Parts: sequence; C-alpha cells; structure tokens
Amino acid sequence: MSTPDIGPIRAIFGYPSYMYNCSNRTAEQWAKEGTQWPALGMFLAILGTFYFGLYVPSFYAIIKCRLTSHSCYRIMSVLIFADVLNVISASWFNAYMAVIGGVFCTNPFWSYLNGMFTISVWNFACYHYVLLAVNRLCVITGFRKIDWLFERCGGYILWLVPAVIYAIHNGVLNKPFCFNSRVFAVIQFPFIQEPTAVTPQDMILYDNWTHAWNNTGTGVLLIIIYAFISLFVICKKDFRVSRDEMGLLLQSILITIPTFLGTVVFSTFLIKTSSKMSDEGPSDAKRARPEDIVFRVISKEDKEFTLSKKAAQVCGTINHYAENTGLTDDEAISKMEPMALPNVSSESLYYIIRWCEQHRDCPAWQEEKWWENKRDAELTKWEKEFMAELTSETSEALHDVYLAANYMDIKCLLDKCAQTIADMIKEKSPEEIREIWGLENDFTPEEEEAFKNEDPWKVIFDYQEKLDREEEAAAEQGSSLALV
Repeated sequence: MSTPDIGPIRAIFGYPSYMYNCSNRTAEQWAKEGTQWPALGMFLAILGTFYFGLYVPSFYAIIKCRLTSHSCYRIMSVLIFADVLNVISASWFNAYMAVIGGVFCTNPFWSYLNGMFTISVWNFACYHYVLLAVNRLCVITGFRKIDWLFERCGGYILWLVPAVIYAIHNGVLNKPFCFNSRVFAVIQFPFIQEPTAVTPQDMILYDNWTHAWNNTGTGVLLIIIYAFISLFVICKKDFRVSRDEMGLLLQSILITIPTFLGTVVFSTFLIKTSSKMSDEGPSDAKRARPEDIVFRVISKEDKEFTLSKKAAQVCGTINHYAENTGLTDDEAISKMEPMALPNVSSESLYYIIRWCEQHRDCPAWQEEKWWENKRDAELTKWEKEFMAELTSETSEALHDVYLAANYMDIKCLLDKCAQTIADMIKEKSPEEIREIWGLENDFTPEEEEAFKNEDPWKVIFDYQEKLDREEEAAAEQGSSLALV
C-alpha cells in the first residue's frame, strides 16, 4: 500500500527538494536501514497503555471532584491531557516503528507529522511544568497576586493561549525530531548514515534550536524555582502553610522529576554533539548555507539525488559540466537545473553518492601528470564494507557501479572496483569465475581442451578475432537486409 507523499509538506514549509528526500534509496533498501526491536516495542506500547490507564481515572477524578477550582489542579489537569497526547505519539507510534524496524523514510509523511506532533506536545508540557513550579512558588512564599492569572477568563485562556502559541512555534514552525529504530530514539537528523558522511551542513540543515533552548531553559528554571522553594521552607522560621498545599508541593515535585530528567538527558546529548562537531567540522562550514552548496543530479529513472559540492569534485563528469556551464560559485550552483545522468541507474547513483561523500577529501585526479596520482591498492575498512555490500547478493551491483563510475569519471572508485574484481577472481578456475559473474560457457569442449595446451595470450587474441569476424558478419547481414 502506497504512503502519502511528503512533497506537500516541503511545499508548505518552503523546504528545498533535497530536504527530507528519500528518493536515493528504494523502499527495500530503507527497510534494511532500521533495526527491529519487537520486545522493546511491545514493552513501550504496554507501558504507554499502562500510563494511559492511570491518566484517564486521574483526570476523571479531578473533574468529578471539581478540584479544578484550585489553580494547581488546573495546571495538573492540563498536564494530564498533554501526557495522554504524548502517549499516543511517543509511545504507541514509536512502538510500532520499533517493532517493524522503521526509519524516517519507511513512511516520511507520517514520521514527519508524528515528530512535529511530539515536539509540540513536549514543549507544551514543559511550559506547564515551569508554570506549575511558579504556581507552587507563589503559594509557598505567600505571593498570592498571581492567582488572577488562573481565575479570570475561565481560568485557562490567559495561560493556555501563550502555551499553544509556544508549542506551535517550536514544533510546527521549526523542524521536528523523528523516531529512528536503528538508534531507538527520536533524533535530529532524519537519516542514518556513516558518521563520517554526515557533515556540519547536514546537521545545521535540520537544526531546531528552539527545541534545544526549551529543554535547557526548562531544566534550569525548574532547578532554580524548586531550589528557592526548598531554601525558603528551610530558612523561614515562622513558615506556615496548610498540609494540603505541602502535599500539592510534593506531588508537583514528583510529577516533574521525569520531565526534568528528560531535559537533562537531551541537553547533555546536545552539548556532546555540538562539541564533537566543533572539534571535527570546520568553522566556515558551519556558517555556510547548505542550500547553496549542493549539486542535483537525476538518474535514468528520473529520480533526483543530491550531493555536496565537495563530494561532486570527486566526479570528473560533474566537474566538466560545472566548468562548461559556468557553475563556478555557490549562488550559481544553488540555481542550477538538475544534471541528467541517463546511463546511471538510481541504485548505482545511490552507491556512488555514498562513495563520493565518504571520499570528498580525495585529491583531484591529474590527467596530464597521471604518473603523480597516488594509488592505494589496499582497501580501507569502510571500502571493504562498501564493496561487501555491493557483492552481498550478486556481482551485478558491482558491475553496474563500475560502469557508472566509468561514465561519471570517478577514478578512485574505478580503481577500487577494479581491485575488488581482481580479488574476486584471483586464483579462481574458469568455472568459478563464470559462477561469480553469471556467465554462460560458450566454448565447445574441443576449444576448452585446446586452450589448456596453448599459449594463453594466443588464445585471447584468437578469441578476439573470432568475435570481430562474428560482428563483421552480423553487420554485413544487417546491411544486406537494409538494401532489400
């Protein structure tokens, strides 16, 4: 069953075509990117259902007993509503994705909407947890002037409207965080790639700093407010407050702890990620605009792919195209029409782009002084895994990538493909080589016996002459038919 296209979402929010673009892999290839977590997925769904079962009667009790007349219970009732919405998105949807091993591109449309919904609800809840802390601070310290905020206009409008605007701004008008089963988490970057292939430009492209500031700000404010309340209770000698209000204070602290821990975990992860990017990524790359330094290419199936400007420099065909069409600056590249590659399939182009992104720092190939080009016959660990993926099922993918690399003039990839082919047929018998490449034996038994006793080079030349004669005969036959 087909899934809704994410194109309308890109159009609504003005995203370029290469953002949230899953066209560089087939559905089967994206399915292999995820990791199935059936046990954890079921546990997450059961846990969400358990909490849902607790929230519903709690909310019913607050309404039934008319506890919403108290400002603290009013905020708690809204938080219960927000947590129920979180159960739907963060528990049930993510549990489903974990069970099937889903990634963003398993269903980009619904993944985007769920990520947007999750971030909005989370920011909405964080707003109210801080508001709850402020409410407790005013009650404990005796500062009752804030009560008008919860009593007028039905007791909700004055603080609910800003909360809704805040949630929409952070979750809808900014980029969402989407669930990915490979890491079993909601992550900023919607795709899973090799760490070395994800650039600072890629991360900046999907940044949502409003969400980051929300988590950091919520954690800091909760610490300050509840620390001040604790100091006030301890240091105030004539401190007096009703038992009910103290009970509400303890309840507020208990229900706030999970949210506070969530903000701490996220902020810690963000700091470590930012620090790593600062150490590994050049500062000028962080200031660059990603949309200005991306080449767009189209496969023979009319699927559009993107690759960074630096990765495109590894490809001779794209370099020649850029020089001949005057694409010498970032502004011109950003406005360019997609470059057609009619001899390259989508699958081959996907692998080639991965290779170019990984080898973006390879030195340019020198045509005139070809003897000065550095060639490393040994494959790196990444290159071995890459070639193993190409030959995991059949050798056809390697053959297609080799031809595509030749067409796109990617010398370093051609060398490695040739080295891999040489390693595959090394010390193999003719029968084994035919099996590897799926070749049919078109030699007669007499010819094979003759080959074993003759000079191998003479055999090759004789066989080539035979093929040439057959081609000439076929051409003459075609000419004769044309004349007739």
